[in-house]
Amino acid sequence: MGPEVGDRAAERSSLLIAQAQALADRLVAEAEARSHAAREEAAQQQELSQRWTEQARQAKAAAEAALGQAATILESARADAAALLEDAAAQASLLAASADQNAAALTERTTAAAEQVRAEARRDAEARLAAANAEAKNITEAAAAAAAVVQAEAETQRAAAEAEAVRLVERASADAAALRATSDAVIQQQRETFDRDCARLRDELQAEQEQARQQLRAAAEQAAQERDALASETRARAEAQYVEAASHLAWTQQSMADLRASTESELSELRSAHNDALAQQREEAEAQLAALAAAADLQARELVGQAELAAADIRSKAEQLMADTKADAARHLAEAEAEARSLRDQADQTTAAQLESARMRVAEAENGARLIRERTVAAIEAMQRDAHEQAKTTRAQAAEALRQARVEAEKTREQTREATERARAEVEALARRRDDINEQLGRLSGVIDALSVPGAAQIEQGKKREEAQRDAVQS
Repeated sequence: MGPEVGDRAAERSSLLIAQAQALADRLVAEAEARSHAAREEAAQQQELSQRWTEQARQAKAAAEAALGQAATILESARADAAALLEDAAAQASLLAASADQNAAALTERTTAAAEQVRAEARRDAEARLAAANAEAKNITEAAAAAAAVVQAEAETQRAAAEAEAVRLVERASADAAALRATSDAVIQQQRETFDRDCARLRDELQAEQEQARQQLRAAAEQAAQERDALASETRARAEAQYVEAASHLAWTQQSMADLRASTESELSELRSAHNDALAQQREEAEAQLAALAAAADLQARELVGQAELAAADIRSKAEQLMADTKADAARHLAEAEAEARSLRDQADQTTAAQLESARMRVAEAENGARLIRERTVAAIEAMQRDAHEQAKTTRAQAAEALRQARVEAEKTREQTREATERARAEVEALARRRDDINEQLGRLSGVIDALSVPGAAQIEQGKKREEAQRDAVQS
């Protein structure tokens, strides 16, 4: 009966150990799964936050570029309008002054000639008045005819002067229109060149950003592969150790079964003579097995408690990491959306106001503008210098944006490396924890083996005592 109780206690201890090991493995597996899910969700949240931040940065850059372009257009339009108004006023003043001077001089010459002819005719008529009234009448008529001719010539010269003035004005208008067309063509060419440079810089910047994103994805995939490989290796090592422990336990159980069979055959022959000794041995065995079962229960509860604590710790860390990641992503998203909306609204309002003001000024300038060649050439040169400066500024801004993108990419790579190191440290901690559990299971198996060996020694001692008593009876 004692060996049967020992077998039941050993089976119960083995069952408790197996249940504790299974529960510990399940808790660790659940903790690893939750930690892996939390890390994946954190990586997704981080990638989503980076994508939203990149979209907000692109919207901000586009708004700033639109604002700068609108400011440049407004400044150019303002300068053009001022130059056009100034040139138109100057040419109108010159043409009006020239026409007035020509008309006044022609009128003065005509009036002086007429006065001179009338004076001569009057003197001639007064001199010949005494000779004859008929001759005086003829002379008066001739003088009147001459005055009419002179007046007609004066009118003709004045009409010619006015026609010349109109022709000069029309010629100046045609020259101004031609110069305006030339300046518009040059401005359009400069603008197209500037747009091509901007498009090329944007393409280069997008290519750099795409390369940085590809590098980040490759780093993240490599980190995930390393983490999965490390976890698989740790799991395989733990399973191998568990299989080895199971085989060792099976061998121990087989050995105990063999020993129990031999013991039962021997005890069946000695049961009648050693009931008291067997009863005492049974009580001792039951006490030892009860102590062994209690120790196994206590150790199993300790293992389960430690596994639960480890799982709870891992779960709380994973939940905290996921909550922090979600909070950071939400905060970055809200800030990026607010900043993008503010910049877009401000750029739209400023651009609309400046474009409306520019259209009004250009319309006013085109209605009253008459350009001259020298000032138009100067304005074109100034526009070319402004376009060159603007292109230079835009290139500098694009280079700065590219540098910032590279800095952000490097920062993201560093964060990815840190996350990979943390994940690797967690997997190593779990592996160490599993090794500790396996070591404790090994020690518990050793305790079982050690406890089973003293029982066999007591049986051997009983055999020796029986042989000694038998020898004493025979003698």
